[in-house]
Amino acid sequence: MADRYLSSVNLYLDELNKLRLLNPETGHQSENLNFEVSSFIEKNEKIRRLVEDIEGMFTKFAEKVELQKFQAINARNLTKDFALHQSKNNQRLEMLIKLKRAELERLRKENENLQQESDKQQEMIRKLIGDYSMPNV
Repeated sequence: MADRYLSSVNLYLDELNKLRLLNPETGHQSENLNFEVSSFIEKNEKIRRLVEDIEGMFTKFAEKVELQKFQAINARNLTKDFALHQSKNNQRLEMLIKLKRAELERLRKENENLQQESDKQQEMIRKLIGDYSMPNV
């Protein structure tokens, strides 16, 4: 009976028979809710830290990917430059070979002409020697 009267004026007795303004069931629910909120906040904080760690890992990974990308671009450019240099060097060498062949052909013709001239001169010398060695009869 006292419990009904007290509850009608929003006063309650707890397990230890202490006078309370809050319904014991509501108090338990409030404590449970407080525990659940604390647990939720703790889990949420763990998730936040985990997300930060993952973001950090992705950031480091992205930096490594960018570095690898720049290194690959650099290697590709070096390869292109080397190929271009090789191509120019090959063209230069081919031109030099053509010039040397032309010079060789010119020298070959010059040698042939000089050989012919030498043969003519030898023939002329033989004739002159032959003409002088014969007595005039």
